[in-house]
Amino acid sequence: MGSLSFLLQYMDKRALSVDIFKYVQPMAVGFLAFGGIRAYQISIRNTATFIIMVVAMGAAFFSNLLGRSPRSSSWGDHFQLQR
Repeated sequence: MGSLSFLLQYMDKRALSVDIFKYVQPMAVGFLAFGGIRAYQISIRNTATFIIMVVAMGAAFFSNLLGRSPRSSSWGDHFQLQR
């Protein structure tokens, strides 16, 4: 599902007909949300794991605010599609 969402963005940039992929991205988000909720239910059983989860979420959130996300790094520029 995740790879199909990347394929959709590639085809969108190439201006091809993408009507058949209209529901791929929402389905991928739904699958990821379902997987995250299931993983939370299985993994977070006590206070220590809950604190680890909150610290990891905070680190991810604040690193994104500071502009250090994978999207803004020069590492990802090698994989950009050329027009």
